Amino acid sequence: MSKKLSHKWVPVITDYCTGCGKCVEACPHACLKPVWDFATLVAPDTCIGVGDCTVVCEDDAIHMRWVKMKGDVEVGEWCDNPPKPLKKGLMAIVMGIFGNSSMQDEYASSPKLDKNSD
Repeated sequence: MSKKLSHKWVPVITDYCTGCGKCVEACPHACLKPVWDFATLVAPDTCIGVGDCTVVCEDDAIHMRWVKMKGDVEVGEWCDNPPKPLKKGLMAIVMGIFGNSSMQDEYASSPKLDKNSD
């Protein structure tokens, strides 16, 4: 098992989590568990980064992101230099209006946003 400090594509649970448990049930690798009635990534080493948990979340409280961590680089998707996150919400609208196209470049370079790759 090879270990190194890098970034791994894993689910991140936001404050919008209501504790419904749907993501816990959907995770085929038991990476997520309820802790104090909220979903928590308890086993990032077993996560392969498929994102089944994000699809079932009706509260939009869980998102896949590159997170800095140590672990088994043979399991899941790892990246030494992950792409910057996409700008969302009001900031993305404002930057789009004023002609900043950098977010389009980030969108194009993100490996997880390519609909043809799986």
